[in-house]
Amino acid sequence: MIKKYPLLILIPLLFISCSKEPDDNYAEPEYKILSYTEDATIFCTFSYPSVDSDGNPIQLSSALFAYNPTQADSSAEIRTVIAASHITVTSGVECPSKIKSAFTLNDVTVLQTLPANAQIPELRQSVIIMPDLEGYGITEHLPHPYLSRELSARQTADAIRYGILVYKSLEKALPFADDWKSICLGYSQGGSVALATHRYIEENALDDEFHFAGSFCAGGAYNLIEILRYYISDDGWSSGVETRHTKGTLSLPVVMPLIVKGMLDSNPYMKEHDITDYFSKQFLDTGILDWLNQKTKSTNDIARAWYTIREDGLTAKDGTYYSPLQIQELFPTGNTYTWLLIKSYCCIPGMTR
Repeated sequence: MIKKYPLLILIPLLFISCSKEPDDNYAEPEYKILSYTEDATIFCTFSYPSVDSDGNPIQLSSALFAYNPTQADSSAEIRTVIAASHITVTSGVECPSKIKSAFTLNDVTVLQTLPANAQIPELRQSVIIMPDLEGYGITEHLPHPYLSRELSARQTADAIRYGILVYKSLEKALPFADDWKSICLGYSQGGSVALATHRYIEENALDDEFHFAGSFCAGGAYNLIEILRYYISDDGWSSGVETRHTKGTLSLPVVMPLIVKGMLDSNPYMKEHDITDYFSKQFLDTGILDWLNQKTKSTNDIARAWYTIREDGLTAKDGTYYSPLQIQELFPTGNTYTWLLIKSYCCIPGMTR
């Protein structure tokens, strides 16, 4: 799946990609409320100004969920602002602003903290701001710079600032408690973005403005180099924890092309490179780039599509035929619903040192 030599170039560029600082020199337009509904929870979407991967001004979109008491309560107030970062999504309809109501959210971590569901008062009496990030929502026509942490952190911080303004402008907005706090929250891709946002807030002295208390992150790609090392070299025993991982395999194979494609789309140092420098023709012929560009398949849809190809074989666009056995060399095992294992076919020299 992954070509061996070019990944030697990719490793140092991962560091550059993660540390690129967006440009602040732009005029900020106003935010705009795009939609509004309410039931046990207020749900609205809004646009807000930020910067893109080139440091240029861009309008992004975000979802907002808020505590909405069903009975009049003069003492009701907002105690927490939650900056929630979404999990890995590959379909446009999965992004936060495309959610039809607060109760169709496909992100268990955030769903548990929605004001209508939360058991802890500090979480129930909250405003949750959940940005789409560049490449989804009103910018679905643009590439998504997957796991570009500095950029995602900046775009999330901007969403927090404007999300608070949006909420305060609503007719049913509640006052903020004197000791209100904000936190970052996320799982998987969201965990990585949440921790990056935590760091961005601290490094840019936004703690006081956001009343920032900390972050809750899980399962995130906090270090892309270590993740590559893990997938390629770990054989079931990493950091003293035994797992079912097999060296050279990926349990969520869509992540690797997402990472590389995100860098090719957004990192200026990668502009001279092409996706074919990093992945075999056999893997690309499965249609993965079309799926990522079209943004019509979820990660599970992609896993199911790969499983079908694994069982039936494939005729590529250029007429190349791959038998089921050839496809099974890429995908040695898997099921139709949640996961596939994919062989990486390489070990990057020096990565295990």
